[in-house]
Amino acid sequence: MADVQLKTPDDVHAYVQSLAGRRVEDDPSVKAWRLAKQTSYLYVLVVFFLLYFLVDVINETLSLPAVDFPVVMKPAPAGDGFQRPQAN
Repeated sequence: MADVQLKTPDDVHAYVQSLAGRRVEDDPSVKAWRLAKQTSYLYVLVVFFLLYFLVDVINETLSLPAVDFPVVMKPAPAGDGFQRPQAN
């Protein structure tokens, strides 16, 4: 930024008038910062949506009742179910 010398009230008035005629929206750095801001907001929105979705899925999963799956196995051998070592 240029070094501005404001020594009299007329200098201040002229400086303020020059700033008033300028459009800040046309400044390239403002456009870049605005794009960065919009991109950041979009990123935050997507992250919060994914978090909301994941929390909802986890909540639905945890609220499911217990499910018993039948396991088909060979019938147990006759006797008490224990296998004793063979004596030699």
